[in-house]
Amino acid sequence: MPKEPNVPEGTNAGCSDHPNAWASLERTSEEWLEVTFATPVVPTRIDIYEVYAPGSIGKVEVKLASGEYATVYSTTPGEAQTCPRILSFSVSNITEKISVVRINVDQRVLQNWDEIDAVKLVGRL
Repeated sequence: MPKEPNVPEGTNAGCSDHPNAWASLERTSEEWLEVTFATPVVPTRIDIYEVYAPGSIGKVEVKLASGEYATVYSTTPGEAQTCPRILSFSVSNITEKISVVRINVDQRVLQNWDEIDAVKLVGRL
């Protein structure tokens, strides 16, 4: 996963299938994507750059030092109002430094690939 978004924006380029974005093998599956960051932080916000068929992200978790996963975002998958979009949410229930974010996508509802260009982890050192 790139450190910065690298799917070009503009007419038709910002909401289309793109080889630089992550996509699962099947378009009607439940999958997860795990991103590891070099610098652990106490998370305050996570931004997920969706560039094609956004809305299938149902849950986002962070990996704790114990190896357990804690849910920091949860919703029912459904069609997003905008494409592309940045799914951005605050994180306030985690007090330890983390470096791993797991994104769970349920593409059975929209029956299309939810392509992810980048993930940004914001937090305190």
